[in-house]
This record gives sequence, structure tokens and C-alpha cells, in this order.
Amino acid sequence: MQVRAARDIAPGEELTLRYNGSPLGSTAARHRELAHYKFQCTCPACQEPAKSDARRSRLSTLYHDCPASSISGNYLQQTLEALKLAEVELLHASEEYFFLLHEAVNGHIALGDAITAQGYAKKLVLAAKARRIMGERWEYFNRLVDVRTLRSLPDFGRASEASVDFSLESMSLD
Repeated sequence: MQVRAARDIAPGEELTLRYNGSPLGSTAARHRELAHYKFQCTCPACQEPAKSDARRSRLSTLYHDCPASSISGNYLQQTLEALKLAEVELLHASEEYFFLLHEAVNGHIALGDAITAQGYAKKLVLAAKARRIMGERWEYFNRLVDVRTLRSLPDFGRASEASVDFSLESMSLD
């Protein structure tokens, strides 16, 4: 078995694996889905179900109410709020987190904010590697993220710690 991380892992931090479908459901729903595995989940979300359920409910609302690739109104603010909730809930490898990062990158590109866009893009690359998005799918991803516009922004590459390699070679699993 090979595991790829979508975020930094602290020394001694326990790794958990999601056994169910959507990460946005309630603790009770997750427990029903886990019943046939015959174990009690002790992940952080299950240890504090009331707090986790409130965060995931808000995350679900934000995620499902936002139209894709739009920066109208409060969309970028909602995306960033949803990202923060996903990070608190440790959903870094979820499809929802990947989508939200994608929207944050493109939203900041549209605003001309290359430095912030690169910071989210760096997280997006980690999430893509964790989700094993490579090859043709990575080339498709590059078309979804407006890489050409990002590279053309005046501040692109200024924040070296946020600099991102969008080439297919960068997605090597080695």
C-alpha cells in the first residue's frame, strides 16, 4: 500500500483513512456507513461530532451553493471560508478540497494576485499528487487553472516559497 500526503504531517501524528463516500455528511451518517466494518472510528471528526457536524454542514452549504469558476459577489470569500473549514476538518485529500483550491487559484488569478494564487496552487499540486492526478488528467487540470495568465501576472514567481511548477514532469510520483 502506498500513501501520499496532501498536507504536511506532524511527527507522531496518526494517519486516518476515509472509508465512506462523501466527507460532508454528519457523524451519524458516517457511523451508519462504517457499521459493517466493525470498528469504532476515533478520528478527530468523530471525537468531536457536534463541532465537526457544524463545520461540515457549513462547508457543504458553501460547496454546493457556489457556481464553478465565478468570482461574482462573495464567491471567493465563500471559497476561502470553505477551504478553511475543509482544512480544519482534515479533508485535504477530498475531491471537495481539490475543487475549492482550484477555485481559489483561479479567483486570485482573476484578481491579479499572483502571490496568493501561487500559494493556493502549491497546495493544489500537493492535493493533485495525493489524488494521483497525473498524465493526461494533469494536462487537463492545467487547462482548468489559467496557468498562462498566472505566469503573466507581474508578481508571478516573486514569492519563491509559493512558486509552483505546473509542468507534467513536476507531477512525477518519484
